[in-house]
Amino acid sequence: MFKQQISKFSTSANLLARAGKGYRISPHIKLRAPILPTVDNINVNDDHPLWEFFNNKEFVRAPADIQFNGRAWSIQELRKKSFDDLHCLWYICLKERNKLYREEHIYKQTDSLRSYEYDALSEEIRKSMWKIKQVLSERDHAHQNVQELYDTEVSKYLDEFKENYLKDEDVESDAWFDKLERLQYAIFGIPDVLDYNTIVDLRFLEGIKYIGNLKFEKFQKAAD
Repeated sequence: MFKQQISKFSTSANLLARAGKGYRISPHIKLRAPILPTVDNINVNDDHPLWEFFNNKEFVRAPADIQFNGRAWSIQELRKKSFDDLHCLWYICLKERNKLYREEHIYKQTDSLRSYEYDALSEEIRKSMWKIKQVLSERDHAHQNVQELYDTEVSKYLDEFKENYLKDEDVESDAWFDKLERLQYAIFGIPDVLDYNTIVDLRFLEGIKYIGNLKFEKFQKAAD
């Protein structure tokens, strides 16, 4: 099928080349048949990114090598996947759609009805990709809602902790030292012992500020 198309192209090219007016090719030059593009006569590195558009470096896959009766992933199935699994699945779908689109385009150029099968399969994969985005959007909204609730609850807890700390007369006890250590680590990520692995970020600095202000308000009168 593809060789017939190349043969027609070769004949047309010869006729145009000899048409005379408007062409600079000498009639004494012998035109050879064009080289059929195959993997064998094109030197490409094995790690070239364009190989991602091919399946095992094949020009087109045989229909028997493609499962056309598959279906898209359901949202219920995708909700059970981890973020890393969804990330990998997205790019697997993307690469497969690129392969199908290239092969579909080749069949369309030869007026083959097989291109419709490739287009239908690509559509099912597109549905899977859309559902992956839907699941990720759900998780993002859930994370934002939890984060807002967490910030509200933490703010209430810190206000209550401060109130109890300032009211207590004996805050230099072991019990209060343990409470402060647990609070600064659980909420602000500040460990009791700092080393080179300690991450100093905005949350860490907020913890230092909170503990510092807490003790300043408690001992400013005693320190005059």
